[in-house]
Amino acid sequence: SFTFNGEISIVGEINDFFHMIMCLTQNAIESFQVNQNEKTIIINNYEENNYNIIEVCNNGPFISKEIERNMWKSFYLSLIHI
Repeated sequence: SFTFNGEISIVGEINDFFHMIMCLTQNAIESFQVNQNEKTIIINNYEENNYNIIEVCNNGPFISKEIERNMWKSFYLSLIHI
């Protein structure tokens, strides 16, 4: 599900922005358990106090403490791709 409300302005590199959204979405996909029946990812945006807020949510398991410590590093992915 994707909800987009209006226009959004991005200051910086547009490719970096899209890569960040791709990484967040990929992490959400990889967090799903194999036997999980319903797999949902929701990307939502809204404006709050003159800031654009973008949320990426899923119904997978909670984030581990290790991932929590590292998730704000540029383009961090939680799983190794082979």
